[in-house]
Amino acid sequence: MSPHEIRRDNLRRLTDQLGGVAALAHRIERDQSQVSRWLAWPTPNSRAISTKMATHIEHALGLTMGWLSTLHADKLPEHPLINAACQYLNTSPDPAIADILAQLLEALTPPR
Repeated sequence: MSPHEIRRDNLRRLTDQLGGVAALAHRIERDQSQVSRWLAWPTPNSRAISTKMATHIEHALGLTMGWLSTLHADKLPEHPLINAACQYLNTSPDPAIADILAQLLEALTPPR
């Protein structure tokens, strides 16, 4: 799972928690169409959430820095190895290893 996919999934979670695209857009002071393009990524005419924008969203919503880019263990089956893999994935300096762990976590995650 790429950082862009993690951000998109976490943005979906925030959209649900805040009551929809309009509510989220208002809270982060962005246009609804921009939020919709982020949620639609990677389709044509969509946009990935940049690191700078992720920081803006986190600040606007009072989230900890890096929250939007973090794979949250509560979305995965509970297991110490999965929790350790999430921890490493979120801090790994080696993109190749992080990609392998992301693929493993994706394979272990039950369908939504």
